Amino acid sequence: MICDSINWFGRQEPPVKAAIIVGCITIFTVIIGLIFKDLLIPIFLERRKTRVERKNVFKNYKAPLETSAESLKARLDEIFRTRAHLLWKDNPANDFYNYKFISTGYRLSSLLGWIYAFRKEESYLQVPSKKLHTQIKKELNAFTKSLADGQGVEMDVANRFLLLFKINKKGVEQGVIEKFSVEIDRLVQLAISPEGKELLNEISEEYQNNFLMSLSQLVEKLFGKKIDVTELIELNIVQEASIKLGLIYRDWQNGIGDLMIKYSDKKLGRAYDVISFREYENKINNNDNEYIIWFNRTMRLFKELDVSVDNKFDNRIEQLRKIQKTLSELIDALKKCRV
Repeated sequence: MICDSINWFGRQEPPVKAAIIVGCITIFTVIIGLIFKDLLIPIFLERRKTRVERKNVFKNYKAPLETSAESLKARLDEIFRTRAHLLWKDNPANDFYNYKFISTGYRLSSLLGWIYAFRKEESYLQVPSKKLHTQIKKELNAFTKSLADGQGVEMDVANRFLLLFKINKKGVEQGVIEKFSVEIDRLVQLAISPEGKELLNEISEEYQNNFLMSLSQLVEKLFGKKIDVTELIELNIVQEASIKLGLIYRDWQNGIGDLMIKYSDKKLGRAYDVISFREYENKINNNDNEYIIWFNRTMRLFKELDVSVDNKFDNRIEQLRKIQKTLSELIDALKKCRV
């Protein structure tokens, strides 16, 4: 059929051939024009619009994330630099200290809110640089870990006990030491739970002795060394195991973040916003049970904290220094990501 068409075209007069060629070119041009106008250009414009919208979503989360991280870091800097007394137990019950206490909780909670919202919409975000996006995610994860990770504390206690018990670590497998650290924490939790206390040195002598007897058995089982309760008392083991923690577990962080966000009623280019300080303070002062539960979980990191002394039994001081560092690195990563 194609050959017949070519033969037919070859027999035509030159004016007819020219007309056929012009006609074909015109038809082809019209078809291409229709494809571009009605198909390719709308697709291009829609994709471009989507990219712009996704970039705007990132920009509209980047700004409050950065501001919120700077706000929390400024409060931590204030506590470590000039106002270590802000969170002391015996502070006056006045507006200034009440504000500082509640606003500290708000600054941490609002940052967790922005992180939670950012992660919920992350699949829709378009960041100008994949490398910087990876860096931002890395710093967000580091911040999350600095709030929740207590494994290092367990190992510190275990290593301190081995030193006090004069057990040479070089002759012990790392897995055994790790098991020892976990078992110490389990025994502490068993001892403090019946009386609802937070620290081992706060419980009654009966439960302290139960802990010491269990620890003695554990040391003999894992390391083959006998240390009786009297020796453990002389080594002040109860105090050595009374480490104040301020861990905010990952699921707690998500719960706090979820409580802090609300659907955005403004055209901000994002689906979520964080509640205002006014709304947050009102709920705390009015003893809103839901907020009080999460507020207490947030403030375990700050309650009755004194960073002015070198207290090895309050791990929160070192934890807050790690949080300071991760905040600095998060802020730096956000600032580098220009939109």
